[in-house]
Amino acid sequence: MDSRSALTLSIGVLGGVAVAFTATVITVPIWVVFLAWASFFFVGGGPAGWVRSVCSNLVGVVIASASLYAAHLLGGSLTMTAIAVGVGSALMVQASWVGLLSTTPAVVVGFASTVSTVAGTSQLVTA
Repeated sequence: MDSRSALTLSIGVLGGVAVAFTATVITVPIWVVFLAWASFFFVGGGPAGWVRSVCSNLVGVVIASASLYAAHLLGGSLTMTAIAVGVGSALMVQASWVGLLSTTPAVVVGFASTVSTVAGTSQLVTA
């Protein structure tokens, strides 16, 4: 089997499994999983890409969570949230000084997935 066919088959099966998994086990929007896959391929795939993608995504999640928590502590107004997210966005770029996190878009995937999941589900980071 050529590599494109193998990838087609594996992604097709994993896509279906991911839908069932996110509907029953870890209730996050399915697009979060697909963005994580995109991040994995973007940083080069393979074992090294997996490590780089997971670390970058998790740093994005941590920065987003800290930004949203800071916004909450500052009163949660639109202005304070915008400032906190702006500072978090700047921190994402600064994270690229660390070699493992040098692919900023992979950090953005974790940040954006967290912020938009919170916004879309109305579940606070502080809950």
